[in-house]
Amino acid sequence: MKKLLIAALMCGALAFSGCGKKKEEPYAEPIITDLEVMDAAGYDKLKEKYKGKLMIINFFASWCPPCKAETPDFVSVYEDFKDKNFVIVGLSIDDSKEDAIDFVNRYRITYPVYLASPALQRRYNVSKIPTSFIYNGDGQLANIAEGIISGPMLRRMAEMASGEAR
Repeated sequence: MKKLLIAALMCGALAFSGCGKKKEEPYAEPIITDLEVMDAAGYDKLKEKYKGKLMIINFFASWCPPCKAETPDFVSVYEDFKDKNFVIVGLSIDDSKEDAIDFVNRYRITYPVYLASPALQRRYNVSKIPTSFIYNGDGQLANIAEGIISGPMLRRMAEMASGEAR
């Protein structure tokens, strides 16, 4: 009986200790407090603005585990190559602007980020996230990557764009 009682108490303790939502560390000062909505016309202006650079336009969402996994590499590579022929632009498909802003601040994203309009998502048929549109220096679509772009692959693209490839 005593063993049964101890086993029941241990099971009860385990039931209260697992599977809770992990509390995330708070971030320091926010990087942004607002996001502009990007529509098709704005997207076309972005392509023109960054012509001459390798541009990666990354559709993401704050609730997407693969997006969370790739973002630290995107931030790191962007910081290393932002002054060269390379740029990353983030387009959040979050329904809530606040969730997108929180994601940018939590991951300390320093590259330009916008909230993608639903019409923009439809225009580019973004149904899986993350999805990245990769434009060459001439502003032409070179590739579409559905899913995570690995840190080493992203770094290699940035090195090639900046002339630092070995």
